[in-house]
Amino acid sequence: MEEAKKPKSQLKPKQLLFCKEYLKDFNAAQSAIRAGYSKKTAKSAGQRLLTFVVIREQIQKEFDKRAERIEKSGDDVVRLLWKMAELDLANYITVAEGGEVQAIAFDQLPEGASKLISKIKEKRTITESKDGERLFEQNNLEYELPEKTKCLEMLGRHYGLFKDTDAGKNNVPVTVIIKNFTNGNSVE
Repeated sequence: MEEAKKPKSQLKPKQLLFCKEYLKDFNAAQSAIRAGYSKKTAKSAGQRLLTFVVIREQIQKEFDKRAERIEKSGDDVVRLLWKMAELDLANYITVAEGGEVQAIAFDQLPEGASKLISKIKEKRTITESKDGERLFEQNNLEYELPEKTKCLEMLGRHYGLFKDTDAGKNNVPVTVIIKNFTNGNSVE
């Protein structure tokens, strides 16, 4: 690999802005454009800037500052993925004697369970009485929860349990591997 180049002087304002912009999406060309470099040469400018040691050091400093500010780390991401992968549907639904499944009221969820909800839908059936008074006949909630298969896939990749090339060789999709891992029960 080519050794990184070190510019002769400290960072210029445009280079410093590039470093800050780079943290937004890790796209060198778009970061260069947002920092004020020409659209025509943004791709090569971004690639060139990333070869400078001082640029990479500044990006790492900015990344570390952001991590300290938000007090989160890669470990926090893995912990959250595990929470999503181990999510227990019993915390979100009840099954009535007749077999009717209903979402548990939001204020009745166990502590922390609401943090894992991606989306909430409310379905109401409203009727009016003969007097014109509004009556609520039915009020149903639906919770959209994280896709467990995706969480397990991301964790599996993090831990190096499988690689795309391995799955391609055997023609076994990742979801099948995960279903087998959970004794044939779907994890969705």
